[in-house]
Parts: sequence; C-alpha cells; structure tokens
Amino acid sequence: LTPPMIKSLSKVTVSILLPFFLCTSIIKSVSKYGLSKSQLAVPLLGIIQCSVLYIVTTQLTFPMLGIDNDTDDGRCTAVCCSFGNSGVIPLIFAESLFRQSANADYVDQATAFVSLYLVGWSPFFWSFGRSILIRSDTKANGTISFKEKLMVTFKSALPPPVKGVF
Repeated sequence: LTPPMIKSLSKVTVSILLPFFLCTSIIKSVSKYGLSKSQLAVPLLGIIQCSVLYIVTTQLTFPMLGIDNDTDDGRCTAVCCSFGNSGVIPLIFAESLFRQSANADYVDQATAFVSLYLVGWSPFFWSFGRSILIRSDTKANGTISFKEKLMVTFKSALPPPVKGVF
C-alpha cells in the first residue's frame, strides 16, 4: 500500500465506516431491546465524565504537580487526561470480553452502549477538546473573571456544526 492509499483508507474508516458501525449497532440494539432511560443517559454520561476529569485535572492534579494549564504542554496534558482513549479501544475490549460468552447478546449490548457513549463523547471531544487546545488569548484586554472565562470557553466549545447535531 502506498502512503496516499493508507491516508485514503484511514479517512474512509474514520469518516464513513466507523459512524455506520456505531449507528447500526445502536439501531440494532434499540430494535431488539427497545429504548430505555438508561440508554438515553449514556451519551450524557460521556460528556459528564470528560467534564469532571477536566476539572479534576486542571484544578487538583495540575496544582499538585506544578503544571501550568496555560502552556501548550499543559493544555495537551489536560486533553489527554480528560478524554483518554474512548474511541475504538472500548469496542475491541467489549468484543474480546464477551465473544466467548454463553449469551451471544452480550457483545451486541456492550457494543451498543459503547456506541451510545461515543455519541456524546465524540462531539464533545471535537468541540470542547479542540477549544482547550486552541485557546484564544482571552487576557489581551486585562484580567477577566472566572465567570467570563467560563462563558468564553463554553461559547468556543459549541461551534455551529456541533450545535447542528443537537
């Protein structure tokens, strides 16, 4: 395989095949088991988990370790600590854990729940995570309050394409 072919295959996998897989696993689960309140909460839990991890990382861990959150390395560390590896790895783990199970439905259910988690996690990662990494200089006009800084971060975390998803 040539480098352009690998790049094209990667784009197709991430842009087309993986979203199709996630959507079909959710549809398959909903059509087979119905839709419950716990299933609806899973995308929200993905957002809450990353938010809590970001707060813990920047407000507790960074001060204890002496890491500056306003540096490039600090922002990259905050994103890595907050979002972890929630992409394809949990799908592989679910397959490995439940493949030999007596109940064949466990793989489908686990895949559906991971897919629902990724429905919340992915737009949050690509919006809020991006806003952490690409911060605008909000202190150019002097110091701003925590509330103003929070509002600027919140507005930059929800670009129009992400708002359109919801």
